[in-house]
Amino acid sequence: MPTLKFKEYSLDLPKEVYLPSDDTDLMINTLEKEIISKKLIFNNALELGAGNGYLSLCVYNNVNEIISLDLNPIAVEYLKKVKEKYLLDKQKILSSDLFSSLDKNKKYDLIIFNPPYVPSEPLNLEKGIDLAVNGGKDGLEVISRFLKEFDLFLLKTGVCYLLVSSLNKINKIKKKISDKKMSCEIIASKKLFFEELFVLKIYFS
Repeated sequence: MPTLKFKEYSLDLPKEVYLPSDDTDLMINTLEKEIISKKLIFNNALELGAGNGYLSLCVYNNVNEIISLDLNPIAVEYLKKVKEKYLLDKQKILSSDLFSSLDKNKKYDLIIFNPPYVPSEPLNLEKGIDLAVNGGKDGLEVISRFLKEFDLFLLKTGVCYLLVSSLNKINKIKKKISDKKMSCEIIASKKLFFEELFVLKIYFS
């Protein structure tokens, strides 16, 4: 169990929980530029696939409430321990397959998702750490499920930050967003050896 330092937090990350990597760094840098440096405050935020908790912690001081969701039970228990250790009263942690555990009538002004995007075999939702990485065919299985309903949970004035890879058929993703009469911008990117990562900023047109 590695102990990692992030901002003022010391985090004992279980081996079954996704280690922060290039995608995490790109999202953190984007959120710091888009939200923290501008001192924006969001009433209620939502992070899906919260995993190691870095992104929820990154924006914690800029929200009045944040719900952090994950399907991996080990990640959920880890997040609860972090919440308790640091008295994160504004954070609520739920076990959830994407939006499944949420009140369908509640909307959020900030949604953050660093999804499993690596092209893989068909998904097995029982397989712990794989849930954080494997995205199924074209890496799009989880992303496509997210895109089907995320707009139902986003306020008309809200914003969503979604990380995707060049391996994910980005034009297909953009088309799904456009079909919902929403706008989508690539606001950050990072080139790796075999792919390029992008952060999409999505909002109602």
